[in-house]
Amino acid sequence: MQEKNGQTSSARWAVSRRGLLLGAGATLAVTMLSEFARPAPARAASPLSPRRVVAELAGAEVRYFDPGHTQALGWRVPSLLAVTAGAAVLRASTVEVTWDERMARATSDRVILATDDEVRAVPATIAPGRMTFRWPSNYVGGTSDLTQCVLPLTQNVLYPADALEDVAPARAIVRLRRPGAEVIASAPVMNAPISGVAWGASLSATTMSSDLPDDPTVALLIRIDSVGPGEIPAGAQLLVEAERSHVIECNFLEEQPGAPGAKAYSAASPQGTDALSTEVVLSESIPANQSRTLRMQLRKTARAAIGLHPLVMLTFRSTDPLAVSVQRTTMSESVVL
Repeated sequence: MQEKNGQTSSARWAVSRRGLLLGAGATLAVTMLSEFARPAPARAASPLSPRRVVAELAGAEVRYFDPGHTQALGWRVPSLLAVTAGAAVLRASTVEVTWDERMARATSDRVILATDDEVRAVPATIAPGRMTFRWPSNYVGGTSDLTQCVLPLTQNVLYPADALEDVAPARAIVRLRRPGAEVIASAPVMNAPISGVAWGASLSATTMSSDLPDDPTVALLIRIDSVGPGEIPAGAQLLVEAERSHVIECNFLEEQPGAPGAKAYSAASPQGTDALSTEVVLSESIPANQSRTLRMQLRKTARAAIGLHPLVMLTFRSTDPLAVSVQRTTMSESVVL
């Protein structure tokens, strides 16, 4: 910020449309407008301009559950505020964004205002569940009347406390200079709860290499924990991917000897261009609070056997749309070794 005539001005940079798309904040804004459902805009006739002011909130959806973990609900992080209005209308107006502080948090005290002609950062006042910022008094705007405000908000990791009550949608209030002239926009939410008992999986793994210098094999021990309250459904998949340049074979051996549910899996090795992968499919469900340990074996190439440890990624997923919609996000669905 710079001080001019006793007033604080925001940082300002001229930028082309291409530069806008390449900027981190602006890229986020454009991506969100294209990928996430846009709500019906809140409109208010402005006494300062014959044009109407339109404000829209958008952002990534966060899944949470009712207290009984029997319904999945959605909430959107208010990461982008798109305002359509003339520059003269917006100058010196204020914006207040509110949200449920259990769902998201601020990561900065700067808001990025992006038009088709420039990107500028303005200071914001941050409080729990609330953010306010002021439109610059010297705001010029772009060729169009659209300004995308990239808000520094990110979702919280809810698990294991992902059963919540009384979660209100995020909203933004754009208050114009004239008292009483304002526009209110609410972030869209899931149209209706999805019924089903929530389930979740937590993945962990270790590798064990042979002590023999000429042995090219690497053993994988993979543990799948069912965190409940529902069971991990049959048909869920464990995808194991390894660097094709370092691994020539990736084989599923068996469930750890002596463990219950042995041979409750099937394996396939689809061909990929960059990674050697194996899919292990559960043919039986895993009840809540139980776990399964699988064994796999990698055979390294001669290049990797010199001492390079192959990169391995494990991902646990379901391909059933209903199962996916009630899956808890544990943040342990993927492991990189």
